[in-house]
Amino acid sequence: MAGTGDDGIRHATWLELFFDLVFVVAIAEVGTYLHHELTLIGILEFAGLFLMVWWVWLGYSYYADMFDTEDLFSRLLMVAAMFVVIFLSQTADDAMHGESFAFGLAILILRAILILFYYRAEHIEGVEKRFVHLFTMSNVFTTAIIGLSLVVPEPGRFGLWAAAVVISLGGAAVIYTATDHVVVQSSHLPERLGLLTIIVLGETILAVSFGTSITDPGPATLAVGGLGFFIAVAAWWIYFQHFDEHLIDQILHPDPDDWLSARRRGLVYTFSHYFTHMGIVATGVGIIVLLEASLTNSPLEPGGVGVLCAGVALFLTGSILCHQALPEGIGRYVLNGRILVVLGLLLYPGLGIMLSPLVTLTLISVALFGLIALELWAPGEPTRRFNADVEN
Repeated sequence: MAGTGDDGIRHATWLELFFDLVFVVAIAEVGTYLHHELTLIGILEFAGLFLMVWWVWLGYSYYADMFDTEDLFSRLLMVAAMFVVIFLSQTADDAMHGESFAFGLAILILRAILILFYYRAEHIEGVEKRFVHLFTMSNVFTTAIIGLSLVVPEPGRFGLWAAAVVISLGGAAVIYTATDHVVVQSSHLPERLGLLTIIVLGETILAVSFGTSITDPGPATLAVGGLGFFIAVAAWWIYFQHFDEHLIDQILHPDPDDWLSARRRGLVYTFSHYFTHMGIVATGVGIIVLLEASLTNSPLEPGGVGVLCAGVALFLTGSILCHQALPEGIGRYVLNGRILVVLGLLLYPGLGIMLSPLVTLTLISVALFGLIALELWAPGEPTRRFNADVEN
């Protein structure tokens, strides 16, 4: 069972943290693909590849949130899955270049291991048994679709992948909201989602280090790197300003008249992290492109500006959905401020290609700083401290 701290809150085990770390490689490889394909088609392909990787991570994380993975057999299965994730990461960059079989095979093996986990949980007795059985059958069905995709040529293979993910996530939503009794546990899923947020933010920090580690980068490049670092810090601040590690526990123990609404909020909270995490990765890639342009004094690539702006906009969209799913939500001023910034970012690329990397990043940084200021000082808006347990 995941460890419980002195505060009584369940925390991730060392194995879960190690498992998350392996995904750093897979996420980095998917980001590399986007860096090489700064076109609309490339962005859509990146979104699909990232969804497949994120889907695998979420499946394992949700299982570990419900059941113990610390016995010897479970540890061995987790280690085997970690090795396959490494193989998956090495196939991601070629998956959309006519070599998708290896990527699909890795997904199939990872899903098959997850089915073994769920079959081990079938021994559960009590009112939750039906919930576990339905989840197991859903995983078997969607994994069979992935298996079928391996004998279907492209692009039909990609269509089956999309169908498997949609059916899996949609099926999870239906099972979760239509089943009277779910597995009730001391949840640490918000912590796991927060930890993956830190991991993808690390990709943005690596982008900044790329531009500031060269010999004599020059003032403009250092300024661009500094602004890129500020954007990463701003994303961390905005996301964790409203972090609530008790959320899923509250949803699992709702008021009798609010259980369906609570579960729907839990689904929105969890699934919205796809946009949050993908947006952060895309932001890091955009920062790299702008750093490269500043180093060579070359014109900005329209795709690079588009990826940067779309990345920040996706992150803010995910954070809106995520934070609105919290019991207290976010205030009206904060919500409207984020929506306005998202709209501005989506409209900006047409103008941004005519401006320097320094100006582009400055404008985005000012917008994010404005959102943070709004969080702290909006009239009549309550603010949450990072550590609610610290007393003045």
